[in-house]
Amino acid sequence: MFIRRKITHLIQAKVTMDIEEVNTPLSFDILNFNELTKEKLIENIKNEGIIIYNGC
Repeated sequence: MFIRRKITHLIQAKVTMDIEEVNTPLSFDILNFNELTKEKLIENIKNEGIIIYNGC
């Protein structure tokens, strides 16, 4: 499920910084879904992406 909410650049930066501090061998791509323009990427995220922040 995708919830379209306004995510400011400040919130996105904070989420990115918080995730970068996690001690894990995994890497993450932090994107603001509402700003994406490439349809193939949007469909891929809808099919395989994981929501880590929904604005609540």
